[in-house]
Parts: sequence; structure tokens; C-alpha cells
Amino acid sequence: MKIKIISLSFMIGVAGSVAMAANSLQQTTPKTPSQKINVTPAITLKDLGLTFTRAVSDTQVTQEKDNVINVTTNAHPSAYQLMSNPISVSKPNIFKITYEINLTKGGFGVGLLSADQSKWVVHQSYNTPGTVKGTIELPKGSKEKTVYLVFDNNEPKGRRSTFEIKKITLSK
Repeated sequence: MKIKIISLSFMIGVAGSVAMAANSLQQTTPKTPSQKINVTPAITLKDLGLTFTRAVSDTQVTQEKDNVINVTTNAHPSAYQLMSNPISVSKPNIFKITYEINLTKGGFGVGLLSADQSKWVVHQSYNTPGTVKGTIELPKGSKEKTVYLVFDNNEPKGRRSTFEIKKITLSK
């Protein structure tokens, strides 16, 4: 199925609702190489060599001096919010990302998206407020050579979520 994304900047009223629905559909259906996410520059973590971009324009992102990233998602359930630059995987058996995230409202998901953006390689979701310390590892036998680290809204009732990405560690 091909999905055409309508520019949100020129839509108002009913047309705006159609554009928002199209954007939500684009975010929640598996991607094919011809359906890449349209990204906007956001945050760089120089010590990790990662740059995160907003996957949707109405995600609010700020970065504090100590590299804490504050995220307020849009209201679309399961919509991608932040996406890293491509991450090379040289040794799948030792590739690991650890994180510490403080969820203040709603829910979030974090996972590794395949190089062609067509499927989750691994994904975890959280809905309980508080600090989450977790780890994402590639499944045993994974053949992935490139992945994207993605954060999504995991608020099924269509509300905004708020969380702070306090720490990300990449072992590869």
C-alpha cells in the first residue's frame, strides 16, 4: 500500500484533520524503502555519535546542558517521535543499548527499527510513570547491519506523553 504524506503546514480545518490522519497512518504502518520518514533536525549526542531527529513536526524536544533530552510527544498513538541517524552494527552478538528514561505522563516505546524501516527488530513499551532503566539487544542470530533507535508515543488513548531521556549508552 502506498501512502502519500500531505504537508501539514498548509492544511487547516477538515483538510488538516485528513493530513494528521495520513501522518498517523504513515507512522504506524510498516515502512518500505519508498516510504521513508520525513525528518527534521533536533538533537545531537556527540559523545555517542548519534543525532536524533523529530519524526513528526509537532513533537516538542529540548536538550539540557547535561544531555538530558525532554520529549513531549504528539497525540497520535504509536507514532514515531524521535529517530536516530543510522547506526552501524558490526558485531550483532554484542550490540546493546542501555537507557534511563523518566516517564512523567502517558507512555513511550523504544526500539530498533530495521535499515529499510519496514519492521521493528526489537521494541519495548512502558506506561507506568517513573524512572525506567532498560536494555535493548539485537535478537540472537540477527543479520541486521544497520538499525535506527526510535522512540514512539505509547499512549493508546491519543494523548501526548512526556518523558526525559536521561542516559543512553551504546555498546557495539
